[in-house]
Amino acid sequence: MQSEFAEVRSEMKFEFAAVRSEMHADSAAIRLEIANSTNQTLAQIVKLQRNLFFQIAMFNISTAGIVLTAVYYLR
Repeated sequence: MQSEFAEVRSEMKFEFAAVRSEMHADSAAIRLEIANSTNQTLAQIVKLQRNLFFQIAMFNISTAGIVLTAVYYLR
């Protein structure tokens, strides 16, 4: 009976080690996927910020042109 228990314990240790190994591999894959997703999201945010900056700059230039035109013709 002791040898059977020892065999069961040995099998359980092997199976637990396999599960732990699989969990570590899955965790690493998930971390990599999150990092890639985060990098893509940050790149999109930077692109949107750049577009917003240029849109605001163009609005300000247009507004300045309108104001200067109005000042010129209202003199």
